[in-house]
Amino acid sequence: MVTVLLTHSRGGFLALVGTLVLIAWRSGHLFRMIGMLGILTLLFLALAPQHVLDRIASISATHGDSSVQARFDSWRIALRMIADNPIFGVGLRNFQEHFFTYGAGLFDPDAPFAHVAHDSYLQIWAEGGSIAFVIYMALLASVYVSCRRLRHAAKLRSDLYWIMDYARMMEATTFGFMIGAVFLNRGHFDLIYHWLGIMACLVLIAHAELMRVPQTEGKRKGLELNWRSAHFGPRMLHT
Repeated sequence: MVTVLLTHSRGGFLALVGTLVLIAWRSGHLFRMIGMLGILTLLFLALAPQHVLDRIASISATHGDSSVQARFDSWRIALRMIADNPIFGVGLRNFQEHFFTYGAGLFDPDAPFAHVAHDSYLQIWAEGGSIAFVIYMALLASVYVSCRRLRHAAKLRSDLYWIMDYARMMEATTFGFMIGAVFLNRGHFDLIYHWLGIMACLVLIAHAELMRVPQTEGKRKGLELNWRSAHFGPRMLHT
């Protein structure tokens, strides 16, 4: 947490705050966690260096901050690309190639400027088009759907409470990435795709454990959640 703050990244700070809030919400001890977050906030305000506080305070500065204005200009350029190429986009990794064409009138070509989207979602949308954008968002949304199913299934099984812990961890981490992605180019960042693969592994492992361990007596079956059964499709799991 200290490292994130000392990077001076405002997007990283917002991602950190969003992750902590989601952890507090999912903890099952909301009021206790809110109190802990309040204490952390007071400690942060009391101990953080002034340059860190000044940087974070500039989040709301829409005028006079060149990096904020640069982001707004990049977003406008991305939206122009999307409007002209709504289906298939301008092509993978072609954002910089088309930046000057769609950026006419928004910036000084001779000024130092990062010719990127500064937003992972707009980057994917502008380069890959609407089809790729929908698939990308569906992949991220699938994490929350899977985590919800895992939590509901494990809630009935005290012996498999670890599944709920992992589901909350996966959900909170993905949420942090999604917030940070609003302010930074991470559409081609490979770690998020590794993360989706790890999420798929967790689903398979949890499914196997829920099927293998006998059901708790008197409880509703924990897998009435439309999981793909080993009886159908590739026989990846033991019956």
